[in-house]
Amino acid sequence: MGDDAGPDVRLRVIRRYGPPPAALAIAGDLIATGDAAGRVELFVPDVPEPLARWPGIGAGQQVSLAPSGAAVLLRSAAGDLLELRRANDGHLVARLAARYPGVPLATGTIVGTPYGEVLVASTERMRLRIVDVPTGAVRLDVRVERPRGFEYQSVVPTGDPDTVIAIGRYASEMKDSLIALSLRGLLTDAEYLPRTVARPAVTDYAYRLAAGPGAGGEAVFYRDPEDDEDDENDPNRLDVHGIHGYYVRRLADRALVAGPVDGPAPAGDLLAATAHHILAPVSAGVQVIPRSGGTPTVVPATVIGMDPRAPRCVLDSPGTGDLRLLTVPSGTSLPERGDRD
Repeated sequence: MGDDAGPDVRLRVIRRYGPPPAALAIAGDLIATGDAAGRVELFVPDVPEPLARWPGIGAGQQVSLAPSGAAVLLRSAAGDLLELRRANDGHLVARLAARYPGVPLATGTIVGTPYGEVLVASTERMRLRIVDVPTGAVRLDVRVERPRGFEYQSVVPTGDPDTVIAIGRYASEMKDSLIALSLRGLLTDAEYLPRTVARPAVTDYAYRLAAGPGAGGEAVFYRDPEDDEDDENDPNRLDVHGIHGYYVRRLADRALVAGPVDGPAPAGDLLAATAHHILAPVSAGVQVIPRSGGTPTVVPATVIGMDPRAPRCVLDSPGTGDLRLLTVPSGTSLPERGDRD
């Protein structure tokens, strides 16, 4: 049940389905699907019987998995509700709703940390919450409006288990911004969030932004300033000024280690990268882009589930009834930018 999409991509069929899935997610060996009626099913590759099946929020929901596979995060089709469910039976652990129904402000990601698995989420402007995944206990609930307020549109993991990237907008700004947040800082320092929102060490500012985990302690980013790149006065993003495309940053010292890498805009906010490639969902499917600037590989798909912790994804195969697992070999570390001449 395998095939190959080229030297940079490993692709194999892992299951055949009847009606096509409406949502897909993957973490480790566990895969979750959401169907058109809003049911959730969990299975492992090549095993015909599901591990669990239970009703979710409803049609059009988005599905993601905890790194351990012990929990599932559901986001309503309207984008106004998050539900944290136990994976084995769908038991509700926590429910986070926007203040006003129908307002699409709900976003979150589950991260495995030295402090256990936590959900980092926002359902209201300028409000951030951290929820303990096994128990549903709230470990942080804070709204920051001053000195600067940040409106969270998405939260994505990185190659550093202590760091997540929040993508959104500062109050009154017209372009998107991103900021790196330390979970340790959020959970141990009451002044960390207002201080970091006001002056983030890792940041960007453009009309379109996306991010995701990279190799080791790296993160991969996409930026599109269009034709309106501001005069740069922030020393923490001088090195990406003028980039239109993808780049990779090492989080420990904030060094830019790859970029610019050309490629079309991603279709979502979550990317992934290895030492040699960038993995990005696009309108036609999934694109695997060499960091060296070579020819990309495009794998057609209509529904994609990105693994937020590894350079791979699960995707449907249009017209075939197959679910496929796409993996990009990790390879070895690339030389630094100054060593590539």
